[in-house]
Amino acid sequence: MNAIQKVRTYGFAIIAVLGFLAFLVGGPRAEIVNESRIDWAGTAQSINSRNSANNNNTSGAPQQTVVNGWTTIDWLELISEQIFEMEQSNHSRTSHDNRVPTLLLLLLLGASLDWATKGIHLENRKVHSELASDEASKL
Repeated sequence: MNAIQKVRTYGFAIIAVLGFLAFLVGGPRAEIVNESRIDWAGTAQSINSRNSANNNNTSGAPQQTVVNGWTTIDWLELISEQIFEMEQSNHSRTSHDNRVPTLLLLLLLGASLDWATKGIHLENRKVHSELASDEASKL
């Protein structure tokens, strides 16, 4: 095995190992999701208890309509807070997969190694075959 073949063999082996490692290690990381800062269950119980207390103090349909309006407003505030918190947590959890650019770089390195050493390898093979044919013709 001549020097060019060694360079090609070891170079491609190193690139293959680096590609395997990049695929295993370079993936997106699992992120720790922060727990909700707001006690949603407690807030929902609070809304329900206020609704029950206000409904107990009503004495007719108009007053019940007003109480239902207040309860609706409370539920809509709770829902909008939940949506806002979900959007904030989704924006903070952006992750990038670094495997694709790394593997493309390794592919480029492998192609350039092949391109740089293939011509020399073929020239050496051609020279050796010409020398062998010259020696054979002399005999």
